[in-house]
Amino acid sequence: MTSRDSKDKCNGHSERERRHIEDRTVAAIKATMAIRNLKSLSLGTSIALFKLKVAPVASYAIEIIWTYLSYQNLKTLDRAKSRYIKRTLCISKFAPTRLVYQLAGTTSFIEDLVATYNLTPTPASTKFFDERRQKAAEIDPAFFRTPAMNNEEWKAANFELRHHYTRGAIHGFHYRICTRKGFHQATGRKRSASRRLWVVQPKREVWQQSNQRLHRYVEVSKYIMLIRLRWAGHLIRKEEAEIPKRVMLTQSDVTRRKGRPRSRWIDGVDDDARALGVRNWRMVALDRDG
Repeated sequence: MTSRDSKDKCNGHSERERRHIEDRTVAAIKATMAIRNLKSLSLGTSIALFKLKVAPVASYAIEIIWTYLSYQNLKTLDRAKSRYIKRTLCISKFAPTRLVYQLAGTTSFIEDLVATYNLTPTPASTKFFDERRQKAAEIDPAFFRTPAMNNEEWKAANFELRHHYTRGAIHGFHYRICTRKGFHQATGRKRSASRRLWVVQPKREVWQQSNQRLHRYVEVSKYIMLIRLRWAGHLIRKEEAEIPKRVMLTQSDVTRRKGRPRSRWIDGVDDDARALGVRNWRMVALDRDG
């Protein structure tokens, strides 16, 4: 076997492992979403349920492929547990995982797998654990003084204020008045008095002001059209095997009912491009530099 054949074989292994890990992680997240009212369960019950229902899905065939997994594969696989815990704690999926595991008082999914299946250390796992220890050492000491870290009552079942404890520990309490969507860290930048006054106004008034600014700059219909075209171009540039592209372009073989066919999402994109005078928008989208 030549060195080139050996390299091709290794690349084939890594690609198969990557796809397997991604499939297992997606399946585990779907299993998480199928569990209703996770936030109503006690933290201990929730973690036990993860071990029974979600962990077996994510860890399928782990003993066979363990030695082939890369560092990135391990990070992807660990998301199966971190996303589950974040949903239980009522916090954003973008919250730092190191803080999430500290709040829940549990170990990472990779550590669980090593202990459960008695897996041997690999360079990838060593790098993963070293990074975990480094990030844990970088946690701000103030985090350990928050009410969530010094009070166990929020971990009980049906505790309605759990999100106040957990989000306060992760975000700080600025999230109570901040209007930005999605997870983000509070910054120390100074804001003008008008900005501070605008932040604490009622949500309805804030929405009205935002809506007026949007109308001032662009019509809403044109804005939606441009966003849809941008996403369509993003999909067209994806690889043929990517699931979003396959979903968009696949033609169904099922016999339709009589009458006018239903409009598809891609038909709306064609209409938008035609309205803007763009001919053959698929070719235009592929030529980003043109």
